[in-house]
Amino acid sequence: MTNLLFNGDLQSLNWFTLPDGNQRPDGWNIFFTPNGQLMHWPVKGGWSNGNRVVFDAIAERQFEFVHKGFVPNDKGDFVWNLPPDEIGNAANTFMVGVTDGGLIPVRGPKAFHGPSCLTLWQDVEGLTPGSRLRLTAYVTIKSTDVPHGPDGKFEADHARLRVALGTVEEQRTYAEMINHHDWPASSQLVQEIILENTVPANGKITVASNAQLNWSDDDKGGTMFFYGPFRLEYIDAGAPQPEPTPDPAPNTGELAELRAELVQLKLRIDALSGSLETTLTMIEAQIASADVMESNADVMKTTAHTAREKLIAIRDALRGASA
Repeated sequence: MTNLLFNGDLQSLNWFTLPDGNQRPDGWNIFFTPNGQLMHWPVKGGWSNGNRVVFDAIAERQFEFVHKGFVPNDKGDFVWNLPPDEIGNAANTFMVGVTDGGLIPVRGPKAFHGPSCLTLWQDVEGLTPGSRLRLTAYVTIKSTDVPHGPDGKFEADHARLRVALGTVEEQRTYAEMINHHDWPASSQLVQEIILENTVPANGKITVASNAQLNWSDDDKGGTMFFYGPFRLEYIDAGAPQPEPTPDPAPNTGELAELRAELVQLKLRIDALSGSLETTLTMIEAQIASADVMESNADVMKTTAHTAREKLIAIRDALRGASA
């Protein structure tokens, strides 16, 4: 089943580095509550002189939100920037869920420092109105803070998490999250959140998450969130799904696309400057496409054959020029 989110598994290396050094995942939007402002959940529990009191939940220190796991260092070499017991299949791994390729994740965004709050979201368009969707999201929380209450426990809302699929959402307090170990291979507090909703008439829906740290002892390690894969997919039988392999039978639309690609290819050739191998690779791919069209479409065979011959001529001319 296709993940309808772009970079839903958060494995893309094409993140955008913000001016403050934080990293916005490819295809996602992110917002950090500015210091001095009320956070998403505007109040928080706490203690004063041994008594339980309620405080305004104000952002005091900005999240650090960066990708952790198997990532390139300053030299461009790929390294693990997590301890060995937090990667792979280790007992304390943060690598939970499944990537879009059906593998164990090797990286994900980590949020830490506080008190602070973030909103991470992606707007998904072009969906089939009336179809049913399922979102499966993984977020892990870990805290090395020291409880300050007289009972020796954290505040129930020491941290809070929200995941939403359109108007359907689930919220969890820290007191609820510590009861979840939703990935059996990991001892971490893994939160698996599954939501279902119907695609609105406009074919659009928003996937969003809020992570809020109400208290955080940063000098002792603090509390952190680690974002794992998010997967959005159709769940009703009639929903459109891509074929496992491309349909080899061409149609007039595909031939029109091929003609347009030929025009674009000529423009690329005209502007060719030190990129011959790349251009040849693109041509070989188009030739392969034309081969499929020629062998599976008798009705369109002449047109596809002509397009293929033009591509071969261009390729051979380039190879001759580079010899």
